[in-house]
Amino acid sequence: MTSPLVRRLHRLEAAHDEDRRRRITAAGEALFRTMEPAHGEAVRAWLGRPEVRATLCTRGTPLLERLAALEAPALAQAFVLLTMCQVEQGPPGTLAPEADATAGAG
Repeated sequence: MTSPLVRRLHRLEAAHDEDRRRRITAAGEALFRTMEPAHGEAVRAWLGRPEVRATLCTRGTPLLERLAALEAPALAQAFVLLTMCQVEQGPPGTLAPEADATAGAG
């Protein structure tokens, strides 16, 4: 490939990666807004660990395998999977407490 073409490809990849990071952040923040504050804090604390961020950002390994390797808590697994579903498929997810989800059922 020619140098201008390689530079263009790198710029396109960087733009794509930045857009994906933006969508992941937006989806995660939307999901945090549906959670009990204590649950959100617990997930944020887990996600904030350096080894978690490094492992989740690794390419080439399926997401479920990365979560298993991290021994992610169930709530963190649900959060990550719902966030990625929203990024890939669009519909918003929720991690609202069960009491709210079943209110009015009877």
